[in-house]
Amino acid sequence: MPSAKRPPRGRPTQSDLEKRKARVLEVASKLFMTKGYAGTSLAEVSKLARVSPRMISAHFGNKADVVTQIILERSLVASQLAAETASGTTLEEILYGAARFAWTAA
Repeated sequence: MPSAKRPPRGRPTQSDLEKRKARVLEVASKLFMTKGYAGTSLAEVSKLARVSPRMISAHFGNKADVVTQIILERSLVASQLAAETASGTTLEEILYGAARFAWTAA
């Protein structure tokens, strides 16, 4: 019977690290939105994102730092969408861009 392939041990590649960090922010964002800041713990984020708590504190810091990173990333996306909305040439493009902006910002 063939054995299951195990993930490599040691330090993750830069690509894997970026994927893990993105997963942490995605999971944390969902938890903060559903449970609120006080109701969300980094231990829960760690468990659901399948990363060690040490990885979170090493790359993000504390819970407030995780929230700050989420806000910064959402602000960047919102700024890009706002620029795209302003560059629309027809009313339909502008309204569609405004709707995407509002949806993403919310």
